[in-house]
Amino acid sequence: MKTLLRSFIIVVAAVLAFALGGVPGLGAQAGGMMQSKTGDLNMDGTANSLDALIVLFHDAGLAEPPEDIDAWTIMADVDCDLAVTALDAAIILQADAGLYELRT
Repeated sequence: MKTLLRSFIIVVAAVLAFALGGVPGLGAQAGGMMQSKTGDLNMDGTANSLDALIVLFHDAGLAEPPEDIDAWTIMADVDCDLAVTALDAAIILQADAGLYELRT
């Protein structure tokens, strides 16, 4: 069952990344966000679909935890519920689409 869930998350993440363009910086142009904010996990200057994909991989247990897990968690936990989950990925995608403003 866990393998099926992981496969489902990977497929959904890939479809979302493709549908949203998966282009770093696209969210900054669309939403007017020019400075780095929470959710920018790959440190490319914007929180976008690639960062959401990183969160989904982490949540599914498919990615190794980063060395500085505390600092990474602060950046990834965009809904401030003290957990990095698929909900954080959804919020990052909303911010990339210009529907939500992430905290700095």
